[in-house]
Amino acid sequence: MSHVLLATTPFAGHQPPLLGLARELVGDGHRVTYYTGARFGERAEAVGATWLPWVEAKDFDDTDLAAAFPTMRTDASPAAMFSSFEQLFFGTAPGQLRDLLRLHATDPVDVVVNELTCVGGGFLHEAAGVPWASFSLSPLPLASRHLPPSGLPVRPGRGPIGRGRDAALRALVRATLGRRFRDLINVARTRAGLAPTSQLAFDSLCSPTLLLGQGVPSLEYRRPDLPGHVHLVGDTAAGTRAASGAPSWLQDLDPGRPIVHVTSGTLGLPGFDLVGAAVAALAETPAQVVVSGDPALVPAAANVVAPGWVPHDLLLPRTAVMITNGGYGAVSSALAHGVPLVVVPGAQDKPEVARRVAWSGAGLDIGGRPSPARLRRAVERCVGDSPQRRRAHEVAAEFHRAGGARRAADLVTTLARP
Repeated sequence: MSHVLLATTPFAGHQPPLLGLARELVGDGHRVTYYTGARFGERAEAVGATWLPWVEAKDFDDTDLAAAFPTMRTDASPAAMFSSFEQLFFGTAPGQLRDLLRLHATDPVDVVVNELTCVGGGFLHEAAGVPWASFSLSPLPLASRHLPPSGLPVRPGRGPIGRGRDAALRALVRATLGRRFRDLINVARTRAGLAPTSQLAFDSLCSPTLLLGQGVPSLEYRRPDLPGHVHLVGDTAAGTRAASGAPSWLQDLDPGRPIVHVTSGTLGLPGFDLVGAAVAALAETPAQVVVSGDPALVPAAANVVAPGWVPHDLLLPRTAVMITNGGYGAVSSALAHGVPLVVVPGAQDKPEVARRVAWSGAGLDIGGRPSPARLRRAVERCVGDSPQRRRAHEVAAEFHRAGGARRAADLVTTLARP
């Protein structure tokens, strides 16, 4: 059997998809080393993997990024986006490579799989020739001549005018944002002892041999030029989000009243209290509102439950609607369970995720900073036998057909050295 290295940045939302893959590989008899921060070492070991800590790479607590990166901006501006990549995602990559090379020197790795924000996995492939698969936990970032630039919250144009607009946007982004991102990744590559790349920055982070994508075709715009090595595998996190048994608060929920789950993600929405708006919107309704995150930040209301950590695999089968900031892990989890979405997008890739949810028909993108009344109306549109719920059930069947962790594990092991 093979020694498989899984590498991920220490964000809570990045763990379930990789842990699901790790569990499947361990079950197949492979040795799995799981490289992530200290907060998640026990979770890696719980699925049978060997935890490898971030040592040379600066470890961090995703609930307190300022402690590790005091000068990194966390607002919703483009400058903040560049700051996060410069200091966190690209900035930690040379240290990641040193950690991984040390492992490979003493216990050779047969294949490395990294989620795209953990850049050191691809660096290990270049530095040591280890077969490499990458895993996109967000919409596929590969450029396409049939789409607007990845990351922009616009749908593909239609007709000659729309296609011309998309081509102009691709050229503009390549000359501005794309060049800036490539400069940042090349700084990291130079510090890691690798030659600069001339590729678009995000294309250079994707394995040319195997790219796994969280999600299903209904969340991806049509692109005839999608390479054959790209595989959408659905939700590899299924089964990793449940506790050993249903918590008491979940057992106490009234089966006759609709459940609305609210999650604002790790980084939330700078300048907007999504949880507060959701509680205000639903406080006088029959809904039972289950909020994930820090209970101390959740306003009190008679119909609100704020347990902190929420086991999605147990809650979502009973959930009528999810309100989210557009984190792709939460979106994938909800749709894999047939739950329609109301998305109030945060920063970075979340506006694009929100557009894709609306495009799929399985939810609403209400944008901006909605009032409680507007948020309540959006929830009311999605409950019951709504078009959004019917479409969410269709997308859930698509997730099931995609194969999840089982299919991802089969694809990964085709790369392992004999």
